[in-house]
Amino acid sequence: MTHEEISYNELAEVVRLSLIDDADLFSFYDPNVLVKSIEEIVLDMLSKAISHGENVRYFKVLFSGALVGYFFYKEKMLISFGIKKQYRVRKCKKHFFKIIKQVVGNNFTCILWNKNLRAIKFLIKMGMRINVKDFIFNGNLLTQLIN
Repeated sequence: MTHEEISYNELAEVVRLSLIDDADLFSFYDPNVLVKSIEEIVLDMLSKAISHGENVRYFKVLFSGALVGYFFYKEKMLISFGIKKQYRVRKCKKHFFKIIKQVVGNNFTCILWNKNLRAIKFLIKMGMRINVKDFIFNGNLLTQLIN
């Protein structure tokens, strides 16, 4: 697997292609945002990226030239990531996380909605640990993981 830094302008298409086949995504998504389609999720993700201000870095992950997924971060905060459904197998997920770690570095954090158990379990399997659980933001519970 390889990775390439992309611009904010390229982010929408990469996120869309990464999430397009994930019908379960709606049950894990931000409970403060009503979304009915992948396109609405993409637009909200773009809004979230902008809300983090400057110096957010965006990446796509590739395998033999095919898109595997994306991630973006700022400083030591992994803001968002997604892996295409067909690449959600043990070996690919390990390589995907290895790339995140290589790019972001050690001792980074990721904050997820408690209901996003799929992503929380993935990050724990990759060696991250829960630092703070059940803190409230906008009336919903979040979990902070650290590497």
